[in-house]
Amino acid sequence: MSIPFRATDGVGAHVAGFLRVIRDAAGGYDGALFVMNLKGEPVEFVYSRVETPRTVLWRPQDLRRRAARELTTALFSAATSRPLVVFAMADEVDPGFFAGEIETPVATCRVAAQTAPLASGADEQGEDVDAAELHLLWSSGRPAGGSPERTLVDRLRAAGLLAEPFERAAAGLREARGEDVSGLGAVQ
Repeated sequence: MSIPFRATDGVGAHVAGFLRVIRDAAGGYDGALFVMNLKGEPVEFVYSRVETPRTVLWRPQDLRRRAARELTTALFSAATSRPLVVFAMADEVDPGFFAGEIETPVATCRVAAQTAPLASGADEQGEDVDAAELHLLWSSGRPAGGSPERTLVDRLRAAGLLAEPFERAAAGLREARGEDVSGLGAVQ
């Protein structure tokens, strides 16, 4: 006879998304949305690619902004999970991105190392400084204490999971492109 049970950690309901927008060697952009739970377990991974025009008529910053908008739109449309918070690397999306380019009811935050040059946008409504030397620049305002979003951020911070998932998202992109990410060499 089986014993009836119910999981009590609530891990499935509280997930965070980590957005990457990476320029590739061919001149296009790859994007990934890596969604994970509070324990750092993968929930979902979606990725896409956009080719960019090769012309001097586009300023590089405009091209990057446009690629980030197209990729983010495609990734958010394809994702089946709904993160409470979406994090993006500050050097991959510009200040104002989550207000001027993409609007979402989900809490959004750009993450930057304290040692990195920091450009903050007028739309960013609050900043947290993490003990691990991270700036959390909130586009939608810093989550209120006790809110599910604040609880999620605090638990990710305590587990050291505010920066590391960005690396896993980049590794997921490399794997999606067919690159060996195992360190064991290509499988024959």
